[in-house]
Amino acid sequence: FNLQEIPLNKTEIDGEFFLQQLTDELYPLLMPKNLQMKLDIASDFKIYGDGNFMARVLNNLLKNAISYSYEDSVIKITGKEDEETTIITVENYGDIISPKELELIFQKFYRRDKARGQSSGSGLGLAIAKEIVERHGGILKAESVNGHTKFSIHLHKS
Repeated sequence: FNLQEIPLNKTEIDGEFFLQQLTDELYPLLMPKNLQMKLDIASDFKIYGDGNFMARVLNNLLKNAISYSYEDSVIKITGKEDEETTIITVENYGDIISPKELELIFQKFYRRDKARGQSSGSGLGLAIAKEIVERHGGILKAESVNGHTKFSIHLHKS
């Protein structure tokens, strides 16, 4: 499908409530690996975007973090703003992502750990997330060093 043809309904979203709601919904998925989610949200944090599409992006990033995190670890979600940019990050500790894999993870149908059967997805989640963020005029970045993986969404405030 082509996201370019779907109109965005951008509004100002209460970022703290939005992120809290998304993490609360995923709470049952944390239990099998004894994971925790820690939110670090700036006061009066706002997200300017389409709430349904941004929920899809964050849901994907959080589910990936849950899937690839080590047992008994913490997934950290931060929300902060500067003069022009809203930044949302999702960080976890888990499987190491090689620099080569980092170049591939946003491609459609790319899946990690095919042999291990850990991932049951289609390989579209991160590609769709990136496309949605770019439709908002933003950037979705991924970095990973020694098992510390960080996805960051950078959105313009207007």
